[in-house]
Amino acid sequence: MSDQEPYGPPPSSLLALTEAHRALAEVFSLNISRRTQNKIAPQGDGHPVMVLPGFMGGDGYNSALRSYLSKLNYAVHGWGLGRNLGPREVVLESLEERIHYLSGRYEGPVS
Repeated sequence: MSDQEPYGPPPSSLLALTEAHRALAEVFSLNISRRTQNKIAPQGDGHPVMVLPGFMGGDGYNSALRSYLSKLNYAVHGWGLGRNLGPREVVLESLEERIHYLSGRYEGPVS
């Protein structure tokens, strides 16, 4: 067996030194793309949209997306079930109940 790392060498020190600069560049590019998207994104019709978090995430992780969709005139809701630990039976049942509730409240389908 060789002395090399099993998945290759670690990132270079130079890459670590440029991390702050790269993050700053991403913030600027995000602001530019957000302004462009605001001009071309179609306005919503007010129907309900539920944003589900990715695995191991919660509603806080997608708050920026929910805020953006709200500004586009959608009735945006988080899933309200805490951290997403995968498709457990109790979670799926609770999610189904929440979708039915929102569908009844808005008298239509939920995206």
